[in-house]
Amino acid sequence: DVEEGRRVESLDQLYSQAFLVRDAFVHLVATLSSLNQGKLRLAAPSEAGEGGVQFARWDGEERSLEGFQLGRLKSIQSIAAKLDCAYAGEVWRVLDVCRETLYFDTVIELKECLDAICSDPGLRVVRVRSTMDPEDQSADAVQWAGMQYVSVSVMVMGSEEAKRLF
Repeated sequence: DVEEGRRVESLDQLYSQAFLVRDAFVHLVATLSSLNQGKLRLAAPSEAGEGGVQFARWDGEERSLEGFQLGRLKSIQSIAAKLDCAYAGEVWRVLDVCRETLYFDTVIELKECLDAICSDPGLRVVRVRSTMDPEDQSADAVQWAGMQYVSVSVMVMGSEEAKRLF
């Protein structure tokens, strides 16, 4: 839970903070990807090669990050809609402004990355959503035809760089 006195109360404040920590978050995600066999989304379809592959492993070189689609922020319009429809205007409940996608070839690789996130003292998992539950026979799960995913919302707790920004 977010401490009462430290809650973000305005959309401007939320978006400004997200913008300021975006680069540190991108580097964190790229590092997690590199250490756990994850792949990042390619920036240009022309780089996808045969078969339309849209993900590739990062080689660890800072300059090569430009070849990936990174640093996306959730749109202000989407945040405003979520505030109206789901969160009764409580801005502090919006957890997914800084967004990245990692792709894993196997569930084992995905699990290893999730384990790394959970064991990192600088990260705190605040929400996990998954479409990968074989026991889920709800109408939503049975009709799911897209790529299965696990969505993990994390709070970056130990970033000295992020702390200096606020």
